[in-house]
Amino acid sequence: MLKKISEGYDIEFHVNMPHKEVLSFLEESKIYWHARGYGETDPNEYENFGITTVEAMAAGCIPLVINLGAQPEIVQHKRTGYVWNNVEELVHYTQTLDYQIRGCLYKKKP
Repeated sequence: MLKKISEGYDIEFHVNMPHKEVLSFLEESKIYWHARGYGETDPNEYENFGITTVEAMAAGCIPLVINLGAQPEIVQHKRTGYVWNNVEELVHYTQTLDYQIRGCLYKKKP
């Protein structure tokens, strides 16, 4: 579902990547999006532990996670990351972080 929604945007999905590559990829990233369970009604489809979120945070990524499963127990909203309930919130938090990150990256030194 998310692949279809993201068509036309500069977004890549990396599914079932080898663990070593995941860790390397996370170390180069700034933001970690987690949407496991989006659009699902079966709780078995939610992330019940969230090791990927913990790994992303350990690598220095800011997590944006769906408010399902164990995610809200791992991420403290607006403290250690962002917890979203709908696509509008996800977009808002992403844009906010993008602005903040770019501001830090492109800020001229006096």
